[in-house]
Amino acid sequence: MGHISELLDEVLAIIINRLTYSWDRDALSEVSKQLLKARRWCRSSIRYYRELPNRRLLSQCPNVVEFASSGALSDEDLSFVAQACPKLEILDLRLSAANAMVPPNRRSLLNGILSVAHGCPKLVQPGGMIRDADIQVLSRITSLAHLDLRHCFYVTDMALCYLNGMALHYLDLSACAISDIGIEILVKGSSSRTMKTLILQGCSRITDRGILMLHNLSNLEELNLGIHDAAHYALLDGLIFDDVSLSD
Repeated sequence: MGHISELLDEVLAIIINRLTYSWDRDALSEVSKQLLKARRWCRSSIRYYRELPNRRLLSQCPNVVEFASSGALSDEDLSFVAQACPKLEILDLRLSAANAMVPPNRRSLLNGILSVAHGCPKLVQPGGMIRDADIQVLSRITSLAHLDLRHCFYVTDMALCYLNGMALHYLDLSACAISDIGIEILVKGSSSRTMKTLILQGCSRITDRGILMLHNLSNLEELNLGIHDAAHYALLDGLIFDDVSLSD
């Protein structure tokens, strides 16, 4: 009978992943350093609530496809994430409530976002406390289809100009500084033919005029405006969507 040290990390990762419960996988990884390394090797998601942890540990998780952090990260942190996790598909940088209103000139992640755009070609779902300039960088990711910008208070109509040539399927602009001008840009862009889900909760600058323009999103299946009064509901009369959410 061979020793466990003779097995490749990839084989050990397959064995670990066959375990149904996460606590069983965690317990097995405590048996030896090799099993711990294999456990990290097969991780698909990582979430941090404060600063970025030991970079050596993150570098042992090359198969991560989802990275989330509610803490404050720097450009250097994001650059390292892009280097350590090249298979990244989902990047969630929404800040905690305590950090959410940091002025934009103190929360620029332009260089870090650029690193992710270049280093993670499979990225399809970025999201977080980012600004218009960051959106300009994200527009270079040709595979981008799912964009979650909820509570990105510094994202304005200009961001939709940068996204004008992209074929997005999902867009969440909840609480962004979007107006009728942004909606007009959106319905005239490439996404007007591909958009299936659009969420505009808390976009108080959008008026009845902007809502009427949504007629031009020909393939929209789900719309959430966060409205509940009869007047706005009447504006949607005749719009044919599979699911129109009018929740508060």
